[in-house]
Amino acid sequence: MTAGRFALLLAALIICVFPDVVFGSRTFIFRDFGFFGYPVAHYHRECFWRGEVPLWNPLSNCGLPFLAQWGTMVLYPPSLFYVVFPLWWALPMFCLGHQWLAGLGMYLLAYRCSGHRFAAAIAGLVFAFNGLTLNCLMWPNYMAALGWMPFVVLWTERAWSNGGRSIVIASLVGALQMLSGAPEVILFTWILATGLLLFPWERRSGWWLRAIGRFSLTVILITCLAAAQLLPFLDFLRDSHRENEIAIGHEWAMPLWGWANFLVPLFRMHRSPLGVMFQPEQGLTSSYYLGIGTLTLAFIAIWKVRERKVWFLAAVALVSVVLALGDAGHVHSWISTLIPQTAFIRYPIKYLIFMAFVLPLLAAVAVRCFLQMAADKAIGILSITGISLLCLLVGVVWFSWQFPFPDEKWSVTLESGLTRGLFLGLLSGILYFLSRVVQSKSQVLLQCLFLLCLWLDFVTHAPRQNPTVEPSVYAALPPDIQMTPKPVLGESRAMLSLEAEKRFFVFGPTNVVEDYFGRRLGLSRNSNLLEGIPKVGGFFSIFFPEERAIQYRLYGADGRPRPALADFLGVCQLTANGNVVEWETRTNYMPMVTGGQRAAFLNRPMTLEVITGSNFHPRQTVYLPPEAHGVVFATNQTQVAILSRKICADRIEAVVAADGRSMVVIAQSFSPLWRAYVDGKPRPLWRANYAFQALEVPAGRSKVELVYEDRAFLVGAILSITTLVGCIVACCAFIQRNRGS
Repeated sequence: MTAGRFALLLAALIICVFPDVVFGSRTFIFRDFGFFGYPVAHYHRECFWRGEVPLWNPLSNCGLPFLAQWGTMVLYPPSLFYVVFPLWWALPMFCLGHQWLAGLGMYLLAYRCSGHRFAAAIAGLVFAFNGLTLNCLMWPNYMAALGWMPFVVLWTERAWSNGGRSIVIASLVGALQMLSGAPEVILFTWILATGLLLFPWERRSGWWLRAIGRFSLTVILITCLAAAQLLPFLDFLRDSHRENEIAIGHEWAMPLWGWANFLVPLFRMHRSPLGVMFQPEQGLTSSYYLGIGTLTLAFIAIWKVRERKVWFLAAVALVSVVLALGDAGHVHSWISTLIPQTAFIRYPIKYLIFMAFVLPLLAAVAVRCFLQMAADKAIGILSITGISLLCLLVGVVWFSWQFPFPDEKWSVTLESGLTRGLFLGLLSGILYFLSRVVQSKSQVLLQCLFLLCLWLDFVTHAPRQNPTVEPSVYAALPPDIQMTPKPVLGESRAMLSLEAEKRFFVFGPTNVVEDYFGRRLGLSRNSNLLEGIPKVGGFFSIFFPEERAIQYRLYGADGRPRPALADFLGVCQLTANGNVVEWETRTNYMPMVTGGQRAAFLNRPMTLEVITGSNFHPRQTVYLPPEAHGVVFATNQTQVAILSRKICADRIEAVVAADGRSMVVIAQSFSPLWRAYVDGKPRPLWRANYAFQALEVPAGRSKVELVYEDRAFLVGAILSITTLVGCIVACCAFIQRNRGS
């Protein structure tokens, strides 16, 4: 089971699970893949072929940064694959390719840890096919980060051990993961890498100071290589709603009884309308099952292997389970209070990524140890561990029978328990014969049989976590069923009603195609990006806090949008009453760029109260912050004609004619990165109407320009390119030196 053979085996197993996706007859669609990953990739692709760098997204949330969202993967080099090839096929293949990469990386890391190829193959298979990884196929950026996770740990360990070229390779691999844009996975990766620095595979005399220096240099190089992404992200994060957001420990945490799902994956699970199983108390992942065989081997490693790195991995596994419990585990809330920066990990269940990473390594160590034991001793250990797990499994099934959960079907739990018990027996039996046979051919046959059973345990542990459909669901909507008139960038927007927001939040029809098609007609989540339709609202990780506050107050007590605010936002299409997939036309809306309002000066809380109240008149008054008083003098209503407009993603141009000093108001989210110019000269751009933009123009005819200037991106790009060139030069020098020696 060499690395090359394992890579081929892993590819074959992935194809066996997803042949329809690999060969293009069907594609992924479930949940965030269809409503976040695919639309975001579509917008990125459209910008690429227009020759634009997608710094700003004008179609969602009244405008917000796009590249700085990080998870959009604009600067992640492998994303060129789905940008170039047909998206409906390339994006699922992008995810499957990183699943393969994750398994191969774990194989290499486990081989370094155990020195045993069969043990490494077990670890690679577990990491590639466990329930958590299969669930993450709906998030392209998470799959990319998971794909590089073992490589980062492996090459970082080599970097501090060997130095030289290993530092360059570790930096390049770390930068690739950094550009994938999954902050939690990246953070967990570096926590593990730092932990393994304290508990290394090998320790040589005098290595400590060198290791710390090399580790620090690697981190600095990764930061510089990814600066083009990190600097815009940190700049946006500073101004975002996440800056002061408090983590909600009870939101999508593992329930107290969730440990039982490691043994019986369908214990207390309920079936969604689309057939995928979920825990009733968390909906982030449909499974985190790591395999009954993996648990068996992990317990053997913890019990019998007396090595510090095993104790470290076991401690990480235990802590991850406690943290995944959220407030119920107490530790999560304590850490959130002690380190407020951890608030960006909104869902405690994500801490199980630690578990999914360390258990394969423990399993690999256990296999190496088990096969080196005397046969009688190995059989005794295996028997005790297997019987103990079987008793726990039977106890879980019995508990489900005696104390059923609401909506729980005991027959489902029983079937899940019986099949896991069967696999426990099969895998234990194969390990028993492996410990006794000496012929190499028999060992190879038993090893292949063990890997096959391990794989079958994963692919049968739950109904398919990733429903697929025909690619036609992503085709353009027929013109006769689209809204009329269609909202146009710079002119108007669409807006979902409160009823539609609530209806689309839960699962819809049992048919996955009808569900997606209906949500797409209703512009749910990021579906508007597929149609190129500007929308009030959107589905992203980070927002401006002011725009988010507006979102919370869009609707009045009757559930309908506030008329004046909807007019100001340019809402020309609103979800129809009683039908969330149809639209009704509004005619009193304002275009994005207007002028002539008188300036009034209020602080932010008062401004928010006014614009969401009945006394808001956006055609007559614009509300500016108090610091604009004494700088802005257009305090009377004037006549302003917008002679022409040209609105692009990151630039707005307008020619205006005013009969006096006047205000020009832009119904686009305010960002400090937007710069205003009047006749080529810089002018202050003010936060207007709490969350939007306005500037003052002189009397007469003027050319107004608003330009999105992300200087953090420019500085970061220069730093990234310079560091990349330096790494290439250093790598060539190392190669030349090795040839010379």
